[in-house]
Amino acid sequence: MADLRFGEEVFDANQQREYRAGSEPWPAGKHLVALRNSDAKETKAGDGRMLELEIVGLDGPCKDRVHTERLNLWNKSAEAVEIAKAALGMLCKAVGLPVIKDSSELHGIPFVVDMRVEKRTDVQDAYRNRVVGYYPKNVSQKTSAAAAAAATTGDKAPWQR
Repeated sequence: MADLRFGEEVFDANQQREYRAGSEPWPAGKHLVALRNSDAKETKAGDGRMLELEIVGLDGPCKDRVHTERLNLWNKSAEAVEIAKAALGMLCKAVGLPVIKDSSELHGIPFVVDMRVEKRTDVQDAYRNRVVGYYPKNVSQKTSAAAAAAATTGDKAPWQR
């Protein structure tokens, strides 16, 4: 048995936000999100460091759910670093901060993330999310990357040509 009083208050489940376990992946597609936290951490292999981004859903089916994305910015693999820098560049542009000194500058600014669902190779019958794009919040969550690019360049999207 455990006493669940907090000072003079009792625990009231009606006062708590809804919690959804992170085991089920987010639906594929575009979601309005913001960074809640970020930190540089060692890789599992111990051969580098990564920027760990805590992305929280702001509306829809993923509201208040958290996805963790890892960018290998400091790694012995030049290709991994190049991919991570490209992703961080997209994120910075999506929130309107193309030049930053600290990842905390990106916190709390809404943007759209394009999420894919892929099968995990390490766990049978399990799936996980992978971020494939970051876009400004004013880009419709139903708008494709090609249409978003066309909107900024003035070109027509491929299907409109």
